[in-house]
Amino acid sequence: MATNVAFGIANDGADGTSPLALRKCLSAIWQSDGIIEGLACKGTGAQSYHVAAGVAVCSRNANRGDGACWAPWDGGSTPAVAANNTGHPRIDTVWLCARDKQQGDATNHVELGVTQGTPSASPVAPAAPTYATVLAHMLLPAGATSTAGATSQNVSRFYAVPYGSSLGVLVDKTYTAQNEFLKRYTEKPVATATFSLPTARVLSIGLTASVQASGCASDLYWAGSGYVQWYLDNAKVRTYRFDCNPYSPSSFYFEDERVVPAGTHTVKMSVWGSTTKPASDLYLCYGGNDSWPGQRLLVTDLGVAARG
Repeated sequence: MATNVAFGIANDGADGTSPLALRKCLSAIWQSDGIIEGLACKGTGAQSYHVAAGVAVCSRNANRGDGACWAPWDGGSTPAVAANNTGHPRIDTVWLCARDKQQGDATNHVELGVTQGTPSASPVAPAAPTYATVLAHMLLPAGATSTAGATSQNVSRFYAVPYGSSLGVLVDKTYTAQNEFLKRYTEKPVATATFSLPTARVLSIGLTASVQASGCASDLYWAGSGYVQWYLDNAKVRTYRFDCNPYSPSSFYFEDERVVPAGTHTVKMSVWGSTTKPASDLYLCYGGNDSWPGQRLLVTDLGVAARG
């Protein structure tokens, strides 16, 4: 069968849409493999995990040269894992894959599997097979003889993402200290968070600072200033300067946009008073929902980074 007949066009004898062409069409809809619906994973009273019914996007390799398929699962248990008879927790990776006899597999069935991790004081999730889609990382407590006490980690990172869609708000943290004094050029981290991206994304980083000047210079007693900046993965990205006054709190909002690659990242926001004119110390202000909004870090996904 040819691969150059469009999906939706009727076959002409043996000339029609091939399985590979169909998989490439399905792959074009989804920017990443993952869960479409259902497939919640939980522990059981046995040494296996239970995965609810649902559907996942699966592909056989990272670059998707073979396209992707939609794999339905009716619900059921993984193969058994060993009891965790150690003094440390471990992480087991639960996965789903679509077998294909045309590519050397024994069946064409959807298969549920689990890769057992290694106990450690700081356990790391083991990789799933290259042909499989991760459904969950299950943290199994030390000494567990069944999976009943296991908990799912980082659930949001395993969802399939339609091409061009937004993941919404990834981080929303507010520092709510009221009238906290901050000496000039004493950098104060006010918000830190970790988030995961399934693909390269365009992110909006919103920074709100609510401050009041203090200890202003005698020749500029009515004015002060300071800075707010943000970091990505411990590297400073951008710094903004603001002018404020000692008579009343002022609120400032700054926004930046950045393309951030797939993976797990850490973001941080910090504030400090300036040592250059109009130099001043600062008070960090917060008044609840009806007043000064405090120091707020808001990270929002604007959508997928365009493919080159």
